[in-house]
Amino acid sequence: MWTDEDHDMALAHEEILASECGGCGSPLAETTDPANQRAYTAESIVCFKCEARERAQDIEREEARESGHRSFGVKWYVTTSGLIAPGGR
Repeated sequence: MWTDEDHDMALAHEEILASECGGCGSPLAETTDPANQRAYTAESIVCFKCEARERAQDIEREEARESGHRSFGVKWYVTTSGLIAPGGR
């Protein structure tokens, strides 16, 4: 059972979520203001651990498609092969 305080907190949380971008979490008032249209830049980075998992998933999907089997509920454990450079170096 929710208390009045729980209910008020949930409503406040929903209001906060409604005022934030679902993609980046920044305030929509800021990120949708036309004055800020050119204020942001982005750069891509590659997480090599995620890349390895995605590669394995792609292979699994292709093999399942070719064989006619479906693979559901597969968990992927990504391990390292060698030393990890501290701090990306």
